[in-house]
Amino acid sequence: MECLDLAIDLLDAKLEPLTEPYAAAVRLLCTIPGMDKDSAITIISEIGTDMSQFDSSKRLYSRASLTPGNN
Repeated sequence: MECLDLAIDLLDAKLEPLTEPYAAAVRLLCTIPGMDKDSAITIISEIGTDMSQFDSSKRLYSRASLTPGNN
């Protein structure tokens, strides 16, 4: 497992500078209960920071798969 841990650490080190321009958005998303840094970065990488493309918060939640479902 040491080799895998090293690979993960190296990847994290390479990704950190790429996420720096989005640090404020990541911090804001992390204020949501249950949201961690990795989840915030994933949301930003999928949706971006320009929310004007969504007509409503419901459409944004749906796109982000954050709407509850009945299973």
